[in-house]
Amino acid sequence: VGCMLGLTPVVRRRLIEGHELPPAAASLCASAVGGVAGGVFSHPMDVVKTCMQGDLARAVHRDPLSTCRNLIAEGGIGALMRGAGWRTLNITLTVFIAGEVCQRLPPYLLRLTRRAEPAPAPVPLNE
Repeated sequence: VGCMLGLTPVVRRRLIEGHELPPAAASLCASAVGGVAGGVFSHPMDVVKTCMQGDLARAVHRDPLSTCRNLIAEGGIGALMRGAGWRTLNITLTVFIAGEVCQRLPPYLLRLTRRAEPAPAPVPLNE
């Protein structure tokens, strides 16, 4: 979660301030950095967890270490990275959407709590 939600705003800010990227493009690039970092590092553990959840009787996958050994024995080290592309894409898009919501929603929430003030104009995507 730290890679995804912690790294993304830092990279976004650097891309906007240091490289003068438009905010939407900076958000997408930063989400890709955070999503790939979070997805790649956590994917092997997610594969092990998923295999264990699928073996409710614990017939093959008794514990995380034996599951890891079984996966490597049957498919090599690459078995721990099966599906990493799709998962990383999912994480990247989720982080992008969450970041955009966090950037754009607060003025509207503030308006709901005050009720008297008009909502600010929406921020265009091509800033």
